[in-house]
Amino acid sequence: MKTDYEKYDALLKFVGFTVTSETLINAYFKSFIPFPDLDEGDIMRVVGNDYKIPPERMLIHAKPAPICEPRQVSMMLIYSALQYSDTETGWIFKKHRTTILRAVRTIRNFYDTNREFRQRFTRIIFELGIDIEVLKKDGKWVEHPTTSASRSN
Repeated sequence: MKTDYEKYDALLKFVGFTVTSETLINAYFKSFIPFPDLDEGDIMRVVGNDYKIPPERMLIHAKPAPICEPRQVSMMLIYSALQYSDTETGWIFKKHRTTILRAVRTIRNFYDTNREFRQRFTRIIFELGIDIEVLKKDGKWVEHPTTSASRSN
């Protein structure tokens, strides 16, 4: 009797698709990513469109609010929704990992305390296809999978 893998492999070969280890590894790891069809470029594009700035402006060293806020929203979504580590997210923005963690805390605080920001953030995640329940469950922000209790103490 053939295993499921052998049946799948035979079907793929029948239609002319060769299974490589890279294909299998990518398919395996995509199953752990909450939004496998979403990447950091998509997030930065949607956030940039909403704030009416080009995504590349978020990558420059600037502190004015028109650039800082959308950059922090992008950092938070890449870190929380795509589950990139703080270091990986920092590499994208050329920022230290602690800057990413501060941005995440700042955006969470804005969401909890500012109605206008909450509406904008909700509009952005809706456009990206992200459910708020992935980020916030039962009124509490979901902790990142790499965050441990010992690190937060």
